Amino acid sequence: QTPFDLKKGLSALLGNYGVYDIRVIQPFVGGAFGSKIINYPEEFIVAYLSVITGKPIKWFNTRSEDMQTTNHGRDMRFKFKAAFDSEGRLLGIEGTLIMDLGAPIPEINGDSFGMATTAARLLIGRYKVNALKVKVLGIATNKTFIGAYRGAGRPEATYFIERILNLGARELGIDQFEIRERNIMDDVNFYKLPTGIVYDSGKYREMLRIAKPYYHELLRRRNELRSKGKLAGVGIAIVSEIASFGPFSTAKVKVLPNGRIQVVTGTTPHGQGDATAFAQIASEIFEVDPSQVDVLWGDTDLIAEGDLTAGSRSVTVGGSAVFEASRRLKEKLLRIVSERMSVKPEEVIYENGKFIHKQSGKSVTLAEASSISTHMGVLPEEEYSYVMNLYTSPYGLHMALIEVDRETGFVKILDYKAFDDVGIVVNPLLAEGQVHGGALQGISQALYEETVYTPEGALITSNFSDYVIPTAVESIKVEWKSLALAKSDTPIGSKGIGELPTIASTPTILHAVEDAVNKNIYTMPIKPEIILKLLD
Repeated sequence: QTPFDLKKGLSALLGNYGVYDIRVIQPFVGGAFGSKIINYPEEFIVAYLSVITGKPIKWFNTRSEDMQTTNHGRDMRFKFKAAFDSEGRLLGIEGTLIMDLGAPIPEINGDSFGMATTAARLLIGRYKVNALKVKVLGIATNKTFIGAYRGAGRPEATYFIERILNLGARELGIDQFEIRERNIMDDVNFYKLPTGIVYDSGKYREMLRIAKPYYHELLRRRNELRSKGKLAGVGIAIVSEIASFGPFSTAKVKVLPNGRIQVVTGTTPHGQGDATAFAQIASEIFEVDPSQVDVLWGDTDLIAEGDLTAGSRSVTVGGSAVFEASRRLKEKLLRIVSERMSVKPEEVIYENGKFIHKQSGKSVTLAEASSISTHMGVLPEEEYSYVMNLYTSPYGLHMALIEVDRETGFVKILDYKAFDDVGIVVNPLLAEGQVHGGALQGISQALYEETVYTPEGALITSNFSDYVIPTAVESIKVEWKSLALAKSDTPIGSKGIGELPTIASTPTILHAVEDAVNKNIYTMPIKPEIILKLLD
């Protein structure tokens, strides 16, 4: 996820051995979700051994070795007291957030603890809470160290506040949707929380208004199932999310001699389809078909500086860099073409891949403009670094209808609906793909995935025979609605969506199971044996 950081680290290490020209190539990566942000020791050791031996060296580890040494995720606990009035309004929260940091590695523990503080600062979610007091503790243990995993502090914050709302609703006998209506914030515009977090924009009441009929339809179906003797439940959750962090993203855009457009991005996609979105952005600026745009990434020799793909930032921050580089290149080429035509720039317009003189109708293609630019001593390219001064705050409401098998305790998800406001959606298919995959990851945390250690600290779940992950059998159909009620203050207007569905789906499913069995649940994953005990 971070080839440019790896290059900097290798330069510092290998410069002592006379190696200064270092190139890092990121191959196609089938997913990362945060675990490949840090530079692992082996990445340095292999390069070091290659230099001192003068031989190419290849290293690979086994699945079990990888699961023992690649960072693990989550593992926060929150012991709290929450006060509600008789109408279900949340008055205040006091508690202690405890995070298992894993192995005591100071260089990593600091970032890990940062996720705990993020969770604490986001803990009031999208609700009006007058008082909050949270103590945050990080504890080093002999487990694998904890690092970023799809959400990095925001899933924990959402889980804690959404559990507080639902437990309060159950205690007071208030519908879970209604208690959120009573506590939701009003519309926000760069609203600063007491904890210092800023929400850039949001229309939360409008989101609830749109989602409410769908919620009542799920309740109707739940009650119909219950009338037939089924254990059915409905759950909802509202996302606490901040995304698209800075400090910057880079892009270089060229018009090649054949007229094709080449985009080099400093972001480092690993399976999200960002190249498609970047091609769309450049093609809109240049008014050509996206098939005329080539997108390159993951090679430190292609662009001087780069960043990483993380925090749902690539399309928003990286796309803004592509947008600005493309726009500036088009303007530069227009000036060059107008100079060649011996006319003023304002006399030339750009339409459908051509520069056209308004009076004579004479036109110059992109390929011709590239050649003219080169012959005039100007490279037909533009590099731009887009600086992200704040971050975005996407939000959404997810809901699910589930059925619990009385005999086995297994949970079957009958329907899942997601209402997300992630600003402008550049590519709906890519965005919806993120929702489908992300929701399943969060569902998996609620129902299946768990890292298990022996009392002595040995990892038991060190391969996919012992560690449960969802397959196509457990996969679900998601009905997704993009609300687009509030956009970001960037050229693209998007907010980021990669982590949002994972953040939302975990408490959504737990609330649905809780509703089905009519018992409070305080543990995850909700294994069948746990459900069967609750049903006794």
